Amino acid sequence: IRFVPVFGINKRINKQWRVSALLPFRADVNYRFNEWLNFDMIGAFDGYSGGFQQVTSVEKMLRRSNYQQVKFSVAANAHLFTVFNVSLEAGLGTFRQIRTFNAARENLGTQNPNIAPFIGASVRYISSKSKLSSQFTRKLGFGESGINW
Repeated sequence: IRFVPVFGINKRINKQWRVSALLPFRADVNYRFNEWLNFDMIGAFDGYSGGFQQVTSVEKMLRRSNYQQVKFSVAANAHLFTVFNVSLEAGLGTFRQIRTFNAARENLGTQNPNIAPFIGASVRYISSKSKLSSQFTRKLGFGESGINW
């Protein structure tokens, strides 16, 4: 068991600037350009952990993969037609590491990929701001606020 102290902050500096952080994992500076467009500058320590099986003719071997990176990025977020949020993010992933373990948590291999650029896009539908979806989700019994997909 590891003990990691966590400190969070979410501070509006003025009408256009906000600073938020969950230290030591993520820091974000947000600039609100206008009502529907804002920009973020992000620094984060993140990754994923996932399990899989390697199947041979003799046995099934449980494996676990753990990926970690430090990323620096900029993002643009547009709120379109009240119910859509479109985000574009681009940046660099660095200090990357991929480790593979067996069921006994023994390290089977470690890789340290080079620094790499990335780009991502997402579209979110915010049903709580949609009259049609709010009526539909109320009828299904999900409540007044809708579902944020």
